Amino acid sequence: MAALKEVEKAKKIALQKTEEAEKAKDDAEMFRLRLEAQQLQTAEDAAKLAMEGKIEFAREKLTRLVSETVDLRILSIGSEFFYRTGDIAAADDVLGKWLNLSGPENKTGETAAALGNLGNVYYTRGELEKAEEMYQEALTINKELGRKEGMANNYGNLGILYQTRGELGKAENMHEKALTINEELGRKEGMANNYGNLGLVYSTRGELAKAEEMFLKSLVIDKELDLKEGMANNYGNLGILYQTHGELGKAENMHEKALTINKELGRKEGMANTYGNLGNVYLTRGELEKAEKMHQEALTIHKELGRKEGMADNYNNLGIVYRTRGEPEKAETMCKKSLAINEELGRKEGMADNYNNLGIVYRTCGELEKAENMHQEALAINRDLGRKEGMADNYGNLGIVYLTRGDLVKAEVMYEKSLTYYQE
Repeated sequence: MAALKEVEKAKKIALQKTEEAEKAKDDAEMFRLRLEAQQLQTAEDAAKLAMEGKIEFAREKLTRLVSETVDLRILSIGSEFFYRTGDIAAADDVLGKWLNLSGPENKTGETAAALGNLGNVYYTRGELEKAEEMYQEALTINKELGRKEGMANNYGNLGILYQTRGELGKAENMHEKALTINEELGRKEGMANNYGNLGLVYSTRGELAKAEEMFLKSLVIDKELDLKEGMANNYGNLGILYQTHGELGKAENMHEKALTINKELGRKEGMANTYGNLGNVYLTRGELEKAEKMHQEALTIHKELGRKEGMADNYNNLGIVYRTRGEPEKAETMCKKSLAINEELGRKEGMADNYNNLGIVYRTCGELEKAENMHQEALAINRDLGRKEGMADNYGNLGIVYLTRGDLVKAEVMYEKSLTYYQE
């Protein structure tokens, strides 16, 4: 009997311990879920603070959260915040953690999203081959899973990348694919992005009426949804377009609107682009001191962000400022710095601009053969791109070279060709 009682007692103790363990397990799970909910709410609050312009408060909260959490939703919020505020290194770290947690070999939506966002980081750094690899890997996964929203994002990013390389046909094709999906899904934010990106393709080709139509379509949606980042991008693109038309007052107004929004959002990349655009307006007006200041402001930010594409643009624009001032050596140095970056990135449009500006510098110095060679290099690229505005500039500059040599017949031919494209 005593032995039986001991057995019963042992069973009761075992059952009690099991119940206690289950309760402890349930309590631990409840605690974990509560903690995750609190962390997610904190992350969402931080994102809201960022949208209200309280960037440093948001940064403090998110920096702590992403180091503690394994919740992919929080890592997503954190990586987007760091990327948009220009902290590319922090965004890269968060995305590395995200990819490790989701599993780089797994064919899941989380892995595809991490790969796509890493593509954005590489693109911003100017590592275009790596960026394309990430976008294509993400696209493959999203196609397999039938994730149309993800596919639209990947097509859009590939379109931006191909445009940077000067592959305008491929870029347009990608943006059209993205737009088709977003229209099918009724995804207005995505449609706004696609319209804006198509506008950039048309603008590069010199199809300015179509470009303006796309930018305005995009802006209407962004205003409707109160998407401030998109609004800033469209104001900036319209500003560039109005400057091309010679409407400098409208151009400046658009860029000032973009700058106000980008400052409010703490969006460093956007601020840098806007400073550069304002610099070009001031340059066109002959306000060289203001132009130099804007391009230096932009260059400082792009260096801080490691944005090679932006650095190339600013070096080139500073070269134009120095050339206009009559400082050809400084101008040549800036243009060559820009050309080195654009060649590294395979950025054809930028290379064409560099060759054209170097040609003007060499002509100013009396080196007419070198000048002609540079303008011919620029013209060849702009022809490949179908970039009419660039071709008009190149023909005009070749006309000046031939006129300076006294070859009036060739000069007249070049001027006529230039005029035709400008009229078009």
